[in-house]
Amino acid sequence: MNAIDILYLVTSLASIGASVPQVKQLFKEKRSEELSLSTWLMWFICQITFLIYVSTRGETLMLATNLIWLVFYAAMLWMIVYYRRHPGPLLAEDQNIAETVSE
Repeated sequence: MNAIDILYLVTSLASIGASVPQVKQLFKEKRSEELSLSTWLMWFICQITFLIYVSTRGETLMLATNLIWLVFYAAMLWMIVYYRRHPGPLLAEDQNIAETVSE
């Protein structure tokens, strides 16, 4: 493994790690109105395209990180759609804001 492979691996894993708070927040709040379904869908489609491309190149490292990203995008899409259909209750601070705005 050369230096650029290591850099790619580190930045890919760091990027995936940096995305975990988004998943945790969505899971905690159980509401997804503020997330753009079309944007996340486009990222998912791009990731599928990149997966096809990488699979033809035989780059195992890129294939592995791409699969992790694909799982992340699929999970985000599933949660966005699910929580739009089955939103959780408003959190206390959100209820206070909603009450203030409606007055």
